[in-house]
Amino acid sequence: MTKKNIELAENTRVVIKNVGGDLVLKGWNRAELRLRDCVEEDNVQQEDNTIFLNCSGDGVVELPHDVPVEIGNVGGDASVRGLDNTLTLNNVGADLSLRDVGATTVDTVGGDFSARRLRNALEVNSVGGDCVVREVNGQFSAQQIGADLVVKGVQGDMLVENVGGDCVAHDLSGQFSAKSVGGDLHLNDVIGGIEATVGGDAVIIFFPVSWQAYSIQAGGAIYARIPEDTSAEFELKSKSKKIEIRLKENKQTIKKETYNLVCGEGGPSISLAAGGKIALANISREHFSRKGESINFGFGNLGEDFDFAVDIGDLGEEFAQQTAQQIETQLGMLEEHLNTQLADLSETFEAAGLSEEKMREVQERIAIAQDRAAHKAQKAHEKLEHKLILTQRKAARQARKAKRKAKEFDVDAIFANKKNAAKVVSDKERMMILKMLQEKKITADQANDLLSALEKEG
Repeated sequence: MTKKNIELAENTRVVIKNVGGDLVLKGWNRAELRLRDCVEEDNVQQEDNTIFLNCSGDGVVELPHDVPVEIGNVGGDASVRGLDNTLTLNNVGADLSLRDVGATTVDTVGGDFSARRLRNALEVNSVGGDCVVREVNGQFSAQQIGADLVVKGVQGDMLVENVGGDCVAHDLSGQFSAKSVGGDLHLNDVIGGIEATVGGDAVIIFFPVSWQAYSIQAGGAIYARIPEDTSAEFELKSKSKKIEIRLKENKQTIKKETYNLVCGEGGPSISLAAGGKIALANISREHFSRKGESINFGFGNLGEDFDFAVDIGDLGEEFAQQTAQQIETQLGMLEEHLNTQLADLSETFEAAGLSEEKMREVQERIAIAQDRAAHKAQKAHEKLEHKLILTQRKAARQARKAKRKAKEFDVDAIFANKKNAAKVVSDKERMMILKMLQEKKITADQANDLLSALEKEG
């Protein structure tokens, strides 16, 4: 193991040119940079106010919170925490995880991408796997997401070019635009305008306002809910010639391909075009004042009168919360245990007459082990949380396919709260897994494997 400590002057920026393995990058409150684990003798170069880093294997980098960072290439996973200034990542070969960072630009991620608590805008070019984004204090934009995209809490516009799988977005304070979604689209609490083209179904809760435009095209069905006092002009097009309207003052079924509807005093133009049927119904305005009740990206409890058609259920939410608490508790115990070991080792080394330099080296090794253990536990938690989401998404798709086969379709059933319908993994089985995890009979990874096995059996 090697380590380097470099004092940093003001206005210094850091360029991590290449990391062959995994990268852990963390901000701290010291005015210096510390590089650990890299084995190359020439891994640090400095030119004017820029420091260049290279690492052939895994690397751990700690630096001041306010230093701008650019990352060229990471061959494995990358984890970044606690940076206030701009962050640029060009290529991550495997998974990328961001927490508590400033304005960030990401070019390419080969695997899955997870981001939470961004203090400014997030711009993403390409993600090969799934993408989960939460709490962005600014605009979120993405060009290409290979699998599913799940977003909650964007204080700005959300602009997406292409999503290969499903797209779920909850609590958006700006515009929503998705040029192409290969699977289903689920939107909830969108304040701005909407423009979307969807290959599957579209399920939308929104609040039309006069200064915005709305256009949704879906290859499957469209299920939309609006407040009772909405004033707007709807252009409804259903290739299956089935339009269900269940508004407070207007309940009818139209067996035509095109139908124009004026709500209230008229207002913004709203175009809904579906390959299948269109269902339009009301939702109470109280729904729009209950933000923050759900933590599962909009899958949770969205109100007694509507479950967003893919309700993950109270049990799933409780499972995710308790799992997170369990892992945090385990990390705290791990840290306490390591600190106790460190103190005992220090006393032992002093009694043995070891040099101060040797003692520091051992302390560094223990600190690295602690970082790696924490990173591994966090990653296991994220994978388990994502598995719960995908499990419920699969259940929702199966439920919709079954409904399409029915001869008659009741629009009220689409919006009913059916928490016990179409579960791939039963509540009882989830609770058993949760109990084993809490009793430390299994790890988070083993819980994830059990869920996968139960899915296959279902």
